[in-house]
Amino acid sequence: MTMPNVGQVGELLDQIAAYAAVAPGGSLTLPPRAYTDRDLFELERLRVFHRSWSCIGRADSFAAPGDYLALEIAGEPVLVIRGKDGELRALSNVCRHRLHPLVADGAGSTPRLTCPYHRWTYRLDGQLAGAPCMTDVPGFNRTAVRLPMFRVEQWLGFVFVNLDADAAPLRPGLAGVETTFTNHDIGDAISVAEYHKVWAGNWKLAVENASESLHHMGLHSESLEPYMPGRSTYVREITDHWAQIRTPILPDVAAKYGMRLDYPTRLTADDRAEMKTVTVFPAFQLITVGDLILWFSFRPLAVDRIDAWSGALFPPSALAAEPDLERVRADLQRSLDVVNAEDERAMALLQRSASSRYATRGCLSAKEGGLGGFHRYLARQLSGA
Repeated sequence: MTMPNVGQVGELLDQIAAYAAVAPGGSLTLPPRAYTDRDLFELERLRVFHRSWSCIGRADSFAAPGDYLALEIAGEPVLVIRGKDGELRALSNVCRHRLHPLVADGAGSTPRLTCPYHRWTYRLDGQLAGAPCMTDVPGFNRTAVRLPMFRVEQWLGFVFVNLDADAAPLRPGLAGVETTFTNHDIGDAISVAEYHKVWAGNWKLAVENASESLHHMGLHSESLEPYMPGRSTYVREITDHWAQIRTPILPDVAAKYGMRLDYPTRLTADDRAEMKTVTVFPAFQLITVGDLILWFSFRPLAVDRIDAWSGALFPPSALAAEPDLERVRADLQRSLDVVNAEDERAMALLQRSASSRYATRGCLSAKEGGLGGFHRYLARQLSGA
């Protein structure tokens, strides 16, 4: 990881710091350079993603001991794995011998962690179990060697990892989010479609795009706008940890698009009337459209590359009432792919435009107030507070 040159990025940091005192709604967009400056990006990795909770997927993806997911969080190789004791742990995916990754990025299952370089072997809890040709090495103590461990929390069936041992717990700041989704049974929901792809663009562009629905009328004019018109969006609540917007659903039009809103579940009429969109800072989003639950997680890989993950979930009660589940799965996978492809193309174009010598800051509408909440969060984190 390259250390940022704070001196060179000082003016940009001052501009971002000013958002801390600006009320959300009616503020300016970020300076275009905020999406292209490599020193700022390195600072974001250190002060935002090394100190915050990153969602890495659903807990049911780790069903059996040895099930794992290896990925990068803010430049750090991380391995999330279910232990033989049933515990979910986040370990460093770097061998303590000669730095080789223990497993390749992606999901899998293994009874033990064996480095493919020199065959050092670790138990699923990170403790070194075997080290070939090390028995006669003076001072080497196998029992003293273990993989560094990071913090893990589970919330509503999602798994979050934090690289900072001193960070505040995740759940207390999300109590209001739990209240919003009380009737949706998200913790027990079952995955019916998944999406994962690397996008060209800065991570903040993806978070901003996901934090407002006004762009439905342009970017998603055929896929979402007909039954969730962006002009009807309004900001429901903004806190230090998350922002919530609502977009009314047109039920008759939604039905024509195959969106069923009448499953016999615990949802109230109000739950079915609007799309609920909550952005948990820095880069996780939870959406409900009736019983359908959507989630998005964005992780920065470089100043202009985003690791984009998302999925579609249904509570068991809705799935039990669906007579044609395979059709629903296929339709949702197709919809997830189409909408994400529209967003992916937009991110690449926005990133290119951010480098224009004529690019400048624009005014946000009140319907884009969720962005203001995100910008205030970013200002606080980058200040080093």
